[in-house]
Amino acid sequence: MSVFSWSLSFLRPYRTRVIAIALLALVEIGLGALAPWPMKAIVDNVFGGHPFPQPLATIAETLTRGSVPGLLVLVAMAGLGLQLLLELVRGAHTQFAVDTGQRIVYDLRARLLSHLQALPLRYHVLGRTADSVYRLESDAYCVNDLVIGGVFPLTTAALNLTVMFGILMGLDPILGLLSLAVAPFLYVSLRYYSRTMTDRAERVKQQEATLVERAYEILSSIAAIKSFARERHELNRFTRVGEETMQARNSAGFAAYSGIAEVRELDYASLANPRFPVNSVAVLARVDADDVRTANVLNVGVGRLRLSENYAGNRLWSLAAAELYFRRPADDSGLIEYASLYNPYWQVRLVEPSAGQRAAALAYVR
Repeated sequence: MSVFSWSLSFLRPYRTRVIAIALLALVEIGLGALAPWPMKAIVDNVFGGHPFPQPLATIAETLTRGSVPGLLVLVAMAGLGLQLLLELVRGAHTQFAVDTGQRIVYDLRARLLSHLQALPLRYHVLGRTADSVYRLESDAYCVNDLVIGGVFPLTTAALNLTVMFGILMGLDPILGLLSLAVAPFLYVSLRYYSRTMTDRAERVKQQEATLVERAYEILSSIAAIKSFARERHELNRFTRVGEETMQARNSAGFAAYSGIAEVRELDYASLANPRFPVNSVAVLARVDADDVRTANVLNVGVGRLRLSENYAGNRLWSLAAAELYFRRPADDSGLIEYASLYNPYWQVRLVEPSAGQRAAALAYVR
């Protein structure tokens, strides 16, 4: 069974609603085609003096008795009534479509849950519960997107385009044929972007499933998290996955363009290596001996238990070193990106102080 046939199978229990949606769509197309005509009547027939075709001419003459202001009000009221009727039909069409879409979504969820329950216990033991919950909750909307958001709008758009093209051909055949010149470009664009959007949409689904999995893990282990004061750590994990999901969704909508990246000030000497520049920083800190709470300061311990602090220069010293380095996050593009200030992927790490740094610190302390 193809995806199209599988999607349409969910509409069988709702044949009456499908017929109602189709009829409302046809009425909406007809009213949409009539929408420009009141303005044409005002310009050509009211101000231009051209007579109305029969039987409209007889109706207009009976109601306005040849009064131009009365005819203008009549045409304007007719246009307003036409727009109100069109909006009412659109509202009813939308309501029927949303209601039918929700019904088929819950039908698919029932099928998915029945299928999950029928799977062997080994699947549930080895599989991720959060992933199953996400598929049950979010992926069930695929049938709504395919049928209500795909088949019906595509059919309605094709009928609407056919009606508009027929009217345009009746008014000006050359202009009607010229309007078809954009069709090849639209076809090529749809073919290209449909393949691109499919891959990106799948990546978004995977990231969203991971996000739900993180939330499920946190809430299911909340007792252990609070016992070990790991709330901040788990929040950071969830935030990182959320940012990756947001970036994946944004890239799916706008070709991964993120605008001008943030510019950070760096020492240009650190860019000596064009591929992986590293800039090392050493920090030497000191605290006066009187401000350090040691056993002697607190007068704790006597005899052999009393310790003797041998401060250098009556101060406590501490040496630490860190490196600022460039690393682009790993991806599957296979491209090499050199370090630049306009697209930085700079990270910081603690390192062991070098022999030179230790010697410089020791010379300063002495």
